[in-house]
Amino acid sequence: MALDELPIQLLRRKRPQWKGKPVAVAADESPEAPITHLSREARSAGLRRGLRQGAARSLVLDLCTGVVSEQELRAAEDGLCAGLRAFSPRVELERRFDGAIFVDPNGLGAIYGGMRAWAETVHQYLRARGLHASVVVGFQRYRTLVVARRKHGAFVLPSAQAEREQSDGVTLRDLRIDESLCDPLAMLGVITLGDFLRLPAGELHTRFGREAAELHALFSEQRQLPMQPRKFEPPRRIVRTVEPAEADRDRLVAQVELGLGELVRDLETRGERLRSLTITLKLEKYGIGLKLDEDARTRSERIEPATPTRELDTLMELVRLRFERHRLKAPAEAIVLEAEGAPLGDEQLMTPDARPDRDPVAASRAFARLRALYGPRAVSVAQLREAHLPEARYRMVPLDSLKRSEKREVEREPAQAASAHEALLKDRRGRLELVGASTRRERPTRLQRRVHAPRAVETDERGAPRLPGRVRMLFGPQRVAGGWWGTPSKSTQRDYYYAEVEDGTLYWVFFDARRGRWFVQGYVD
Repeated sequence: MALDELPIQLLRRKRPQWKGKPVAVAADESPEAPITHLSREARSAGLRRGLRQGAARSLVLDLCTGVVSEQELRAAEDGLCAGLRAFSPRVELERRFDGAIFVDPNGLGAIYGGMRAWAETVHQYLRARGLHASVVVGFQRYRTLVVARRKHGAFVLPSAQAEREQSDGVTLRDLRIDESLCDPLAMLGVITLGDFLRLPAGELHTRFGREAAELHALFSEQRQLPMQPRKFEPPRRIVRTVEPAEADRDRLVAQVELGLGELVRDLETRGERLRSLTITLKLEKYGIGLKLDEDARTRSERIEPATPTRELDTLMELVRLRFERHRLKAPAEAIVLEAEGAPLGDEQLMTPDARPDRDPVAASRAFARLRALYGPRAVSVAQLREAHLPEARYRMVPLDSLKRSEKREVEREPAQAASAHEALLKDRRGRLELVGASTRRERPTRLQRRVHAPRAVETDERGAPRLPGRVRMLFGPQRVAGGWWGTPSKSTQRDYYYAEVEDGTLYWVFFDARRGRWFVQGYVD
């Protein structure tokens, strides 16, 4: 089966207002990011993969662009493969071609009433999940995929000859093959798959490289590897029915402990440890003085220990911390425990003399308690990212594990030992000026720029920003412009300054030309 540009479908699912418009997925949000996926409307407008986002938006004015993360795409593919196991135990995800999934229907036609009925059932399942796809039953896997690229719906090919005839006429560009291979082949008159397969494999490898030879082998009749289905992993899941329904926290924790012990023993038989635990409480329909809808009747909590473990006491400590801060709206009638396993590690035991002064394992355990008590985002770190605006150049992401860093001494020139005020003065051309730089060989103090969300401020009688103290000098500007490749209402133009007030404090401010107001971005400590 072939899914029509799965990243595009995921992006449209998040933004349903883009239906019918040309849509493209970019590698990131910057205008220089390459386009990785295109909708049919965008391809019809003449756009191609690899084009820069800014150039694509200038060519197609109504183009809608967005970013689909690798984690989001992998989660969608894994969920889709898991769902397709209901129609066949043999499911293979082919990552060399976008949206390609092979499902083995052998032996299932009699159950569904024929291969045609089986294909239509799978297609209806995909449509119910809001996915546009084609399901084709054929003879040679990759040729069947080629036919599925050109069709939409459920089909059964009558013979291998019909499969070859339909697949040979498909162009290489329609197969989403890289342009670096399509362009030189087009110069030789090789446009379709049939033309490509008629080339000698040995000379193809010599002239165009290993990638072209491997692609030739995939579609040839002689070199066909057997199907590589995903290994079926039985769920690490325990369901406990609570009879009668219970709302008392201590009794629910006791039920969780019984199920968790059984779950840990199951992981031991698999040679695994518990990496994370999801606790789902199924509540009764009627609570205290209210009726709960279906969404409110499900309560899920996620527990993550500092390191994968099989110690029941450590896990139960985190469970009790999580349950202490929550109150149920209705009694729970069932508890579902789902574990994510991790293989046994090869950590080496350390003698007391070899242990470091700071124990990272103890710190990880403390962070795990904080996450259990206040939620998964209670322990976060700043992660740098490419963006135009200062507040968008980082994001807070949950801290998974501690990484040990090495101490490094940095030698500095005497001119770099200027004060905080002197090192941050900028002229109108944006160059750094060290006014009155100190010539003493002193170790400079570390400068920390504490950036907050922009806060609007009023202006004084001179047109300067009104800060806690009269502004004595403004150093700048440094212009930052962003969003110009989108709609004018979303464009940004800011002039950044360092404002020194009478007591010597430096504030980081900017003037928003579109709004006509001053904002405080942060200050220098």
